[in-house]
Amino acid sequence: MTGDWVLLFVRLLLAATFAVAALSKLADLAAFRQTLREFGVPAQIAPLIPLAELAAAALLAIPGTARAGALVVVALLAGFSSEVAAALARGQAPDCRCFGPLQSTKIGPRTLARNAALAAAAMLVVVGGS
Repeated sequence: MTGDWVLLFVRLLLAATFAVAALSKLADLAAFRQTLREFGVPAQIAPLIPLAELAAAALLAIPGTARAGALVVVALLAGFSSEVAAALARGQAPDCRCFGPLQSTKIGPRTLARNAALAAAAMLVVVGGS
């Protein structure tokens, strides 16, 4: 049953991470819109991203929907990572603002590594979760 506790911990950690990220973006939506512009993403979708993050967090918190939440997390991270990789390939390093005003750092390889680690954790839930 150790695996059950590990999966519960991973689910709750991911849920908390994505809830904090979403609420932080919503707290300063203007800054998040600017971040999207810097990445070349239409700023009009700014409210949709934190709402998707909140949905993922809620789904992860409920045992019967955890796999769906983890899949949303993987999809979000794939999208984020592709934008980060594209910006880095263009020689750009805009601020991430992944956690809104709580954290504003330039993107880089560490951003991709963090996203990969979070995606791997989400895949644990997909494979072994409920």
